[in-house]
Amino acid sequence: MLPSSGLRPRERAGLVLAVIALAIALNPLNRTVRIWLRDEVVKGAPFWLDHLFFMVTLMLVVWGLIGFLLLGTRGLSLGLPERPKEAWLAGLLSGLALSALVMAALAALGALVFEPHPNWPVLFANFVSNFYEELIFRGAILGLLLKVMDGQRGWPAAIISALLFCQGHLHYPPLLVATVFVAGLVWALMTIRYKSLWPAWVSHTVADTVIDNLFKA
Repeated sequence: MLPSSGLRPRERAGLVLAVIALAIALNPLNRTVRIWLRDEVVKGAPFWLDHLFFMVTLMLVVWGLIGFLLLGTRGLSLGLPERPKEAWLAGLLSGLALSALVMAALAALGALVFEPHPNWPVLFANFVSNFYEELIFRGAILGLLLKVMDGQRGWPAAIISALLFCQGHLHYPPLLVATVFVAGLVWALMTIRYKSLWPAWVSHTVADTVIDNLFKA
């Protein structure tokens, strides 16, 4: 387990920088591995299979191993949430609120079209891939930052993890990248408050389900 006590400020700063540097370096490498696995190894895959098996493969393996070795399941926030009734309600309501925020951003960009088109394979893939993303960003990355910061700097850790979450969405217009940052910050703060990533997963999945299945951008 990663010790948090006894670290000097310089050591804490160095470890925070190491987490940030690894996250930044892994993102383009993950994209290369994704394309190689999807296009060269299996010779193509539909969108939902890409989400299930290739989207964050390298990041999931690296951050998953680091997280389990240094933090364990508790440090990865894999347990059930504290204050469960509040936590599940927060997950549902924040997911709906974030859906509204994304819709407002799309409308401002002139790219919002109401077009219900439920896609069950994609819906299932989002359930799974959203867990991957939560484990990476709100489990391992946020957990490591909180551990290194001795759990006393929740807001800075949440902001850093949210900024790193934006890295995989930089192909979006700036307004949508801003909504991704808000979502990442909300999910990080929820994870800190409830000591579990599951409410954030609920929120993430509600938002993706509403946006992906009811609207076409």
